[in-house]
Amino acid sequence: MSEVWYLLCKLNNTCLLCFICLFPEYLYRFVALAAGGWAASPWQRGRSHGTAPEAVPPPTAIQSIDGFSVEVNWGPPTGEIKGLIDRYELRAYNRDSPDVPPIKTIYLANGNLTGVMTGLIPATRYVVTVSACSPAGCTESPINDGGDDNNKRSITTPEEAPEGVSPPSAVSSPSALFVTWEQPARPNGDITEYLLFHNNNTVYRGTNQQHNITGLGVFSTHFLVLSACTSVSCTNSSQVTSLTSQLPPGPLHAPSLTLLDSRTIFVEWSRPSQINGILEFYSIFLSHDGAEPALAYNSSELSEEHTLRNLTPGTTYSIRVAACTGGGCTVSPSSQAQTEESTPENVPAPLVVPLSPHALNVSWTPPETPNGESTRIFAHKRAVIDKPERYMGLQRFQWSVP
Repeated sequence: MSEVWYLLCKLNNTCLLCFICLFPEYLYRFVALAAGGWAASPWQRGRSHGTAPEAVPPPTAIQSIDGFSVEVNWGPPTGEIKGLIDRYELRAYNRDSPDVPPIKTIYLANGNLTGVMTGLIPATRYVVTVSACSPAGCTESPINDGGDDNNKRSITTPEEAPEGVSPPSAVSSPSALFVTWEQPARPNGDITEYLLFHNNNTVYRGTNQQHNITGLGVFSTHFLVLSACTSVSCTNSSQVTSLTSQLPPGPLHAPSLTLLDSRTIFVEWSRPSQINGILEFYSIFLSHDGAEPALAYNSSELSEEHTLRNLTPGTTYSIRVAACTGGGCTVSPSSQAQTEESTPENVPAPLVVPLSPHALNVSWTPPETPNGESTRIFAHKRAVIDKPERYMGLQRFQWSVP
């Protein structure tokens, strides 16, 4: 030791050693004095606290490795260094987006004054600083670059190929696809052009973000890929599949009708010659006596036949078949069939009005369910005597219906 300090302390008191230089290492021991002599403690090593460096110069050189990383060279702190420098911290401040936190890289103070910073954004202006750190704190080099891109503390990273290119989206019509797309999530520079590939063929090249592909088939499959380019390179999106929209099916022939009995018709039809999409269901519409067609059958089973039951005998029916896709329905021409006539049903009782002791006026209405065309009406007369179970002879009267 070049210096020895003596401090007399009273017994059981704490001694404060002052006038010690900052940071140098010292050896300490206590000597106890008494009337019979003195005794000394072992030596103990100790160091006073240092301070943060006074000044740190900006980096001496910054060089781009690629759009995502730079190499930084720096020098040691200037001025009086009162403490041990244990690490250096490099920070890159985004001047294009000042609100973004700086990117930080730490290097131990092992004599190497060169480091690489990664995680930067291509085509972005950064200001790089150096912080020299001791246990007492850190001192950072100046941040302000004065707006000078040629300043040693500033650098603009080079462009790279885009990242995060999303596939295009399409709005379909029966014969066209209107395709749009967004800018890449990370363009990594100025987008110079977009390329749109349709079924592996380039159909658009330019800076717009939309294109209409025409002349396509109805409900056809198409594969789309978007490529976004900077001055460095291009990046493709994932492939997306799009379908043109559906139309109603093509022409549908009139159905074939087979009478099975007075209340049943068997209906058959053929599949449309052009589906124009995905066939979803068939429908049968039934009408008679000039009434509006009513839905009599609807099914997605796609069978091409159906039996209509519980029809009215002696009735002429008009029958149509509809074939439907997601684009709409096509209705066939109508076919007519008349069910066989059957016995009338629900014949109302006649209305009898006495006219004199020897005459009655008898009137009636047609059957509620004629089940065909009524050609004749018969009236029957019975004479009732004292006992209900005995009858007079039956006389038949016949009228012809005009």
